[in-house]
Amino acid sequence: MMHKKNFHEAVFQATAVAVIVFDPGGRIVAFNQSCEQISGYCFEEVQGRTPWDFLLPFRETGFVRKMFENLHARHFPNTHRTHWITKSGELRLMDWSNSVLPGPDRAVAYVVGTCIDITGQKIAHQTLEDFQNRQTAMLNAISDSVFLKDSRLRHIEVNRELLERHGFERDQVIGRTAHDIFPESEAAAIEERDMQVLRSGKPLR
Repeated sequence: MMHKKNFHEAVFQATAVAVIVFDPGGRIVAFNQSCEQISGYCFEEVQGRTPWDFLLPFRETGFVRKMFENLHARHFPNTHRTHWITKSGELRLMDWSNSVLPGPDRAVAYVVGTCIDITGQKIAHQTLEDFQNRQTAMLNAISDSVFLKDSRLRHIEVNRELLERHGFERDQVIGRTAHDIFPESEAAAIEERDMQVLRSGKPLR
């Protein structure tokens, strides 16, 4: 039968989430394999060190140091976001959830931080945001009324010219069909033209 201590160590090392344990002074006392993979440091290299000495960008060290200087169990659990500087110098964005393990006197004995590397998500979000900004700028540069619709004929984007021509606000149009925003006779004609384009796959002006 596996010893309880060995079992906990196996779980600690096997979890896909990065887990790091600090003493009340902010010194690292445990650092699992996920932490090692993300940071590039092995546990032996970080044991007894504080994250503000090597792992955090300078602009973020003050916040983390202050958390340990004013350590109190009532401040936990908490969440925050910081960057890590990996051993190779790469900057990673980390999403943290922190809790504490109290000692016999109910004072904080250890701070346990679990974190997820969201760098890829942040890059993907930024790429999408940049694309949407460029798309909006291009649409607004066109002097004709322009709209984008999905296969259910709901508006997913419109340009400024269309809104100004019809006196709409953007939230009156996005996610809605022609039947939601135009008189029925006009909406029916718009829908018929849209369906004609969908059926033929050819442009219609």
